[in-house]
Amino acid sequence: MFEKFKQRLSGVEEKIDDFNLKGAELIKNLKEIEGYNKMLGGHNALLNALNKTIFTFSKKKEYTLLDTGCGGGDTMIRAAEVATKKGYSLKMKGVDANPFIVDYAQSRTKNNANIKIDIGDVFDNNFFSESYDFVSANIFLHHFSEDEIVSFIKHAMSKTNQAIIICDLHRNTISYYAFIAIAILFRANHITINDGKISILKGFKKKEWRAILEKAGAKNYEIKWMWAFRHQIIVYCR
Repeated sequence: MFEKFKQRLSGVEEKIDDFNLKGAELIKNLKEIEGYNKMLGGHNALLNALNKTIFTFSKKKEYTLLDTGCGGGDTMIRAAEVATKKGYSLKMKGVDANPFIVDYAQSRTKNNANIKIDIGDVFDNNFFSESYDFVSANIFLHHFSEDEIVSFIKHAMSKTNQAIIICDLHRNTISYYAFIAIAILFRANHITINDGKISILKGFKKKEWRAILEKAGAKNYEIKWMWAFRHQIIVYCR
């Protein structure tokens, strides 16, 4: 029963990996993901990292952040709320490869001048042409192979002034079966149930993240386990 958690699942795509996916069921999925983020601390890894790096110690008041695989934009919305309360201007750009998701996220953030969302492929060799203070990848990188993640981190480090902030799922027996129970309890839709189970099986353990970061050439980083069953990785680029 526990064998499938020893090795990371690879070569299996989630429904949301189809960039042509659209419609009411996808909107429901994005809203459910946002609900889980609020309930299970999905925003906390980014906010905690920003608090460590700027919200507590920095005298500079304006920063830029690139949120990769931004989905419905809920992480940026939450970060903007916290930044404003603390007296900081956090100008954010979100990118996603699905045009339907981008339209949905744009509709939710259109009244926030500090958030811009565009279609983008972060694995395009020409993607990282601009520099940012922070690059964020929130529950995003597990969709890709280890080699692709290494390439992403390498490119991101070359264009990041402060830190790369990664939050992703911890592959764990308890989190897998707890997710199934929560999904059934809250009557999650078929995309959420299918992709949630695959996502956890494609997640990484701490030693696997360490190996990825070493391959990418990261010298100054920290990996912290956070509730609920996810890792916060901060790669300092200064």
